[in-house]
Amino acid sequence: MDAVRVTRLPTSRAEDLALIGRIQLGDGEAIEFFCQEFGQAIARYSRRFANTLSLEEIEDIAQVTLIGAIEGIDRFQSNSSLKTWVLRIAHHKLVDAVRRGGSRDRREIVFAEMPEEWEPEFPELPEDLMVTREQQQRVAAALSALPDLERAVITLRYIEDMDTLQISEIINKSHRSTQKLLTDARAHLRLLLSSGEAHS
Repeated sequence: MDAVRVTRLPTSRAEDLALIGRIQLGDGEAIEFFCQEFGQAIARYSRRFANTLSLEEIEDIAQVTLIGAIEGIDRFQSNSSLKTWVLRIAHHKLVDAVRRGGSRDRREIVFAEMPEEWEPEFPELPEDLMVTREQQQRVAAALSALPDLERAVITLRYIEDMDTLQISEIINKSHRSTQKLLTDARAHLRLLLSSGEAHS
């Protein structure tokens, strides 16, 4: 992180603090990197969490989140990762946006851009669950039918590769509640897949 050019997201507390230090000094390259990389993480999460928001609304939320994070960077506490902190800000803005948006179309597939090789390790699911494109589409449809928070925890755990402590900080729930929510989300997903609802 001390190098002249920042090329990847921080992976440790020391790297988080180094990037923050550069942002606090007004380092234009560090700020540009922060906006580009964390903006992508916000967009990924937003597309999967809120299936009624338009691309423009997602871009607005990402921009407001990034501006707020940069302006409030002094409030960052290193007991969580920088990514967790940023996504927590985005999560609250997404919840507000969805509440303002009214009704939701549960049939819309929000995981349409799911990578072909995406294979979350659900021990309770068959190993060959995602072998075909049709099966991937079934999983995508089932995920889109989950309640907001269940889809959020599945997304953060298996798409953003976060542990349950990080997820609990983002969604502002206790660790135990988050663990139960993730367990319930997995069970709900399995039920949707086994019942065939994901075909609709």
